[in-house]
Amino acid sequence: KTMLQLDEIGRLLDPQFDVNGSLRRHAGEMASKRMGQQTTQGGLMTSLLEAKDFATHLPARLNRIMDAVANAELEVKIRSTDAKIVVEGIEKVANRITHGLLLTALIIAGALMTRVDTRWKLFGYPGFAMLCFLGAAGGACLLVFNMTTQDRKRRRNPAK
Repeated sequence: KTMLQLDEIGRLLDPQFDVNGSLRRHAGEMASKRMGQQTTQGGLMTSLLEAKDFATHLPARLNRIMDAVANAELEVKIRSTDAKIVVEGIEKVANRITHGLLLTALIIAGALMTRVDTRWKLFGYPGFAMLCFLGAAGGACLLVFNMTTQDRKRRRNPAK
């Protein structure tokens, strides 16, 4: 972050100054200075001991993992702070898709039944077919109304 800001500041102070070139020339020196400050003998020994411990126990750990996979006992647990929000979002999408499919089924059923000639007619078409169309239209309006009101509520109260 500092290097990115340095580029901008360098251009403001001296437009001819090549910040990238200067960084390239001094990057190695800056990195070795920084590593020298952070690396001590005690820290280096601790890191080496941890690496040795890890390497020593690695075969046993891999065997346990492979045994768990072979016996179908491997479990992966995922903790998510936003799991509730994700599940609610998936449920919302699933409900909307289901409502849309039901409305589509009503429209298709109504369209297929318009070919059936019946004595009961509504608006000049077979009555039951028109009831399907009217039900689909009402359901679509209700679905759109619910979606907009729920989305507005959610925007006002994002915690819910």
